[in-house]
Amino acid sequence: MTTYKTEAAALMDESVKWYFATILQQYKNVSERELQDATFFFMEYVEHCNSSDALQVYGLCAQFVDIAMWAKPEMADVRQNAIYGIGAMCQHINPSQF
Repeated sequence: MTTYKTEAAALMDESVKWYFATILQQYKNVSERELQDATFFFMEYVEHCNSSDALQVYGLCAQFVDIAMWAKPEMADVRQNAIYGIGAMCQHINPSQF
């Protein structure tokens, strides 16, 4: 995504995005590693491939808030990704919506 940017969006939409979206939706039942990978994927996806879908970005921000609030203290990496993700999503959200 970093290299091909928007050219990679269609491939990510068709082949990868649905998988990581499922992980985010089931965040309470997946491994920490899967959750880290999913949050990182969406941070990169929005940053490099597609930040034009405001509804998706807003939904991801809300999902990251849920994950950050849910993460146990020993899940520092998950919490860090979620908190960083909130900031990353907010760069693409209208300030009044945030």
